[in-house]
Parts: sequence; structure tokens; C-alpha cells
Amino acid sequence: MEILYEIIDEVARQEGCDPIDLPPLYSEVDPESLQEVIESTEAADAPIVRITYCGREVVVEGDGTVEVDGGMGLQGKTR
Repeated sequence: MEILYEIIDEVARQEGCDPIDLPPLYSEVDPESLQEVIESTEAADAPIVRITYCGREVVVEGDGTVEVDGGMGLQGKTR
């Protein structure tokens, strides 16, 4: 479940808020299914999951790296 916390923490960092202030991740994706996909991948260097969370594109790489674009934040402003 570390990846899920990493997604939430990075989005909160970019938003400048506490992670508890964000909407639940499960409002965008089933966290258990996401974790299963991440753990079952064999393509360590390929993006395996792309989701939108709080107006930001989140990419989880096959090696577990999480990238969150600046996108549109909760305030609707490009960062």
C-alpha cells in the first residue's frame, strides 16, 4: 500500500495541503485493484497505470515510481 500513500502525499505536496484534506483516492480508482496491478507487473520500465486524482495526472511506473504532473489542482489553477 506504500504506492497509494505516495500518490496521496505527492498530490498533497503539490496542492500545499495536508493529505487528510484531499478527497479519498477511492473516489478515482479502486485502491486494492491499483495495488494488485502494481505488484503484478513485469514491465519494470513501462508506465502501467495512469489515473487522474484531484485534477492531476498520476503515472505509476512498473518499478513503482510515482509521477504527478502539475496539471490543474483543486483550485483549478495550472501550477
